[in-house]
Amino acid sequence: MPDGLRYVDHRAFCNHHRSYCPSLSTIHFPSNLLTTFFSSLECRMFMGTAWYDSQPDGVVYAGVNVVGYKGKMPKGAEIVIKEGIKFISHSAFKGFRNLEKIILPKSLVYIDKFAFNGCCSLATITFTSNVELSGCSALEESLWYKNQPQGVVYAGVNAIGYKGEMPKNTEIEIKEGTKYITFRAFASQKNLEKVTLPQSIVKIGFEAFQYCENLKTVCIPKVCNIETVCESWLTTRDNTLSQMLFRSGLQETEWVCNSYKNMFTRKTCQ
Repeated sequence: MPDGLRYVDHRAFCNHHRSYCPSLSTIHFPSNLLTTFFSSLECRMFMGTAWYDSQPDGVVYAGVNVVGYKGKMPKGAEIVIKEGIKFISHSAFKGFRNLEKIILPKSLVYIDKFAFNGCCSLATITFTSNVELSGCSALEESLWYKNQPQGVVYAGVNAIGYKGEMPKNTEIEIKEGTKYITFRAFASQKNLEKVTLPQSIVKIGFEAFQYCENLKTVCIPKVCNIETVCESWLTTRDNTLSQMLFRSGLQETEWVCNSYKNMFTRKTCQ
């Protein structure tokens, strides 16, 4: 695979665990294969290939990706992801009920959807300041999530959702140090009326506040680090999140719409 390649679909080499390429024994993985926008590189796409069969039992690495776990995981398993890894792929550890602890490397930048889905014994995760999560779905079935207190749930530098029933007229102040509000983090929270963002915020994920019908105010600090606001084209309100951001102090001319789904990205200042 060429070094510029960033995405491989999960059926490129395999379909439902049946390999199209049983003789495929050698794969060169580019250093940036798998990004936060296209993240479907999964272990099952390689199953049945000679490359996969030659991998030792344990965590399966594909370049800078963790794509899965091979073999039977022992009870009370503790996993240390090796340094240099950037991505944990979609459903990488899905269903491994014996996983109790995972230590993430400083190099890790993204954990994809359902990465730890069904890991009901996973109680300890060491998040670093670099890690962005796809959303709550990566962790919501873990023991770690169940142990979180009611209210806004934080995973490292991510605000991933709200646990419990949100009371009426709720005002949320995202804590300083938070960089990401993840995919659908507060979607459909009809009692949410006000959000105060910290100076550290970098990205507001896709549909993060979709269908928050009573959200009237988004407070932004004077010195703002927001780089991306991703929005759904579906909305029940006339005022989109980006419009609220503009009216809260940002200049509209600083932002450009670069997709039909209204992903607003700030222009780079020269």
